[in-house]
Amino acid sequence: MEQATTGVVLFHFDLLVHSMYVIKTTALRYSGHYHVAIESNGASRVSVILRPRDSSPLHPLDARQFDADVLEQELRERVALETKSVRELLLAQAFSAMALVDPETETSDFRDDPLGIGGPNRKVRTEGKAHP
Repeated sequence: MEQATTGVVLFHFDLLVHSMYVIKTTALRYSGHYHVAIESNGASRVSVILRPRDSSPLHPLDARQFDADVLEQELRERVALETKSVRELLLAQAFSAMALVDPETETSDFRDDPLGIGGPNRKVRTEGKAHP
């Protein structure tokens, strides 16, 4: 990171480490308070330049945190990719008229404890009635 006295902040990124998509997604979050420029520095390097939009030094987003936000966005993208199938199954189940996983669980009540997992003081509910 390089920072000028004018408030301009410059970051350099290796595209072998961070994807251009992640860098652009992060830059979009800063675009409300900073003019954002992304410049190519060869086949696998880019520079991100953040210039404040006004003379006020106080912004909700600190430009010096841009590189940390790129790492956070990278993690968000990775988690989204790794959980994609689970997310799609949950959405399909939510919008489906029939049970996709286990039809019995569709009609069960969250208060039921047929295996007694809740402990000896837990009440087991059967057909709308609670039993000790």
